[in-house]
Amino acid sequence: MDDREKELLAYVRTLYERQSNKASKAGMTYWAILAGLIYVAWHLLETFSELSFGVSSRLGFYLSFSQMYLILLSISLLVASGGTSKGKSKLDYRVFRKGGGDLPAIFFLLFFLGLPLYSVYQVNSASAHNLLFGIQSSINFWSVAIFFFVFLLYGFIEGGVNRKSKFPPASEILPATSRINKITHFLMSAVFIELLLGNSVNVVAGLHSSSVSSSVLIAAFDFSLIMFGVFLLFRRGKDDEHLNRLACLERDIVIHEIPKEEILERLQDEHLGRYLGDWIEQLLKESREKGNEITSHSDKVDEFLAEVSAIDKSYERERKGRVEEYVDELERKNDSYHQSIHPLLEWLKQASVQSALHNDSFMRSIIKSSADELKESSNEVSEKQKMAVKKLREWLGSE
Repeated sequence: MDDREKELLAYVRTLYERQSNKASKAGMTYWAILAGLIYVAWHLLETFSELSFGVSSRLGFYLSFSQMYLILLSISLLVASGGTSKGKSKLDYRVFRKGGGDLPAIFFLLFFLGLPLYSVYQVNSASAHNLLFGIQSSINFWSVAIFFFVFLLYGFIEGGVNRKSKFPPASEILPATSRINKITHFLMSAVFIELLLGNSVNVVAGLHSSSVSSSVLIAAFDFSLIMFGVFLLFRRGKDDEHLNRLACLERDIVIHEIPKEEILERLQDEHLGRYLGDWIEQLLKESREKGNEITSHSDKVDEFLAEVSAIDKSYERERKGRVEEYVDELERKNDSYHQSIHPLLEWLKQASVQSALHNDSFMRSIIKSSADELKESSNEVSEKQKMAVKKLREWLGSE
């Protein structure tokens, strides 16, 4: 193991320690969350035994659950979205390999939002309240409904469009400091604050009224905690998956002595991301290699025709067969080339729209230069291939 590989191994171990410490500082451990869930579930079962399941009790449960759930959700999202960076350097533009597990997370989030959506709907459709409560209930319903359908749409796009593409969505590369993202963040924070304050006021008002029993309130609170506990377990599982990948990389470095090129590639793909300029340059390099192969094949047409013409004309089928094979090969290589660069051109087009929308001059410059180079090289390759095929077909027509 050379010095560079030792440095990379030390860095992998440092990353593991950082991620492990981050997961530990984030809150409770897996077993603590699980123990808490078991206790809350047991307490919920005891509380349910005291409840009646009439229409009024169910409505009270829906009401209390939706309010407490939205309070917890608002607090969680406000905390999670609170740390926005004030600046972004060029090297912060990163591209990550598309990982698995997105669709299960989306389906879980749909379930996570579906229950409060159903609860708020039941409250709206089965009861009459004062004006302020009615306004807050409508805000609750439409907020959760919009979140629900946004995740549903994202799941459709993720499962249909993005999963078939090897490129990440262009919007994931843009900085969070753009004007549109700042406005979106402000509006979302305002909604979360309103949900937090409005539902907190309603819960306090409900505690001082006799419309909902204390058992119903306790059951609704326990049920909300269980849902959030399951969500935390899910997030804990994602953290453990990251740690497991780092542990596997350390094992492969020490035991299997994988080369430093593979170490760097796995670090970038799975943990650090690739710098946008380097990632696009790698894709352009691959397209250049395919284009050069077609260009080289096209440049040899005159030499090839001279060899074929030197064959005795009595072997007419062999002469024409070899030329036809050359034409087929050139067309096949050209089709393969354009099929490989078409998705990249489409992605660059989407990224160009995003960079213009967010007024991101740095990303726009990278996208424009890359797209211009790719289009220019594509036109040159196509022109040479067409000229070569034309010569070959003219030769076949003259025979």
